[in-house]
Amino acid sequence: MTFSEQSVVARPEGTAFSGYGYPGSVVVLPTGKLLATFTGVCLRGPYEAVGAYSGDGGRTWSAVVTLFGGDRLGSSTVDTGESYADPNLVVIDNRRVMAFCIS
Repeated sequence: MTFSEQSVVARPEGTAFSGYGYPGSVVVLPTGKLLATFTGVCLRGPYEAVGAYSGDGGRTWSAVVTLFGGDRLGSSTVDTGESYADPNLVVIDNRRVMAFCIS
């Protein structure tokens, strides 16, 4: 993707998220895919750190996936009602990517 191109990474689908905010980062993963991170504003419950992948340089994006939050992170997250926001990524080398967010 060049700086003159624009694309929509994600639109709220109305079932889990009412909106997206707090953009985190866009990185090139070791596989060559792009990963964009941002905060998922949930209709019910705490916010989640989410992301979307692109294999074509940012022209199209995958469905949003939860990186931190919800029952995918662990049962304690659901019980405590913790929110996760402002996800950011750091590519360490050709095999490791670290993800951070505020809880």
